[in-house]
Amino acid sequence: MADWQNDLGAFFKQKEQTHAEMERSEVEHFLTDVAMPAYEQLKAELEKYGREVVIRETASAATLVVQNDGADEFRYSLQGRTFPEGILPFAELLSRERKGIRMIRTESMVRSGSDYSILDITSEEVIAHFLAHYKRSVREE
Repeated sequence: MADWQNDLGAFFKQKEQTHAEMERSEVEHFLTDVAMPAYEQLKAELEKYGREVVIRETASAATLVVQNDGADEFRYSLQGRTFPEGILPFAELLSRERKGIRMIRTESMVRSGSDYSILDITSEEVIAHFLAHYKRSVREE
């Protein structure tokens, strides 16, 4: 009787691994093919205005750090979050408190609603989302 139980256990283990691999693949595709090209465009423009920009990519996140006069001005990190409907991208934002030295961490979904997937997001949307939060953060300083 243990054979069929082991077989069933192996089936579900393989199914879960396949699902996890698919999710990981979608996030990696989004970071490499959407987020990183958007970051490169943002970096080129921000550097025209005297900002230093550092870009980092890992298998699970892509981060863009904007520095002004040697200090971090704004940090924007894109990641994927798993929901029952699929994986959706969100940004973790780190910005300076108004007229202060303390940094505040917030999160923001790249697009409202949940009737889309991480594969539907474009580089243009990433740029627009970044700019909306960056300009608001820098304006408040």
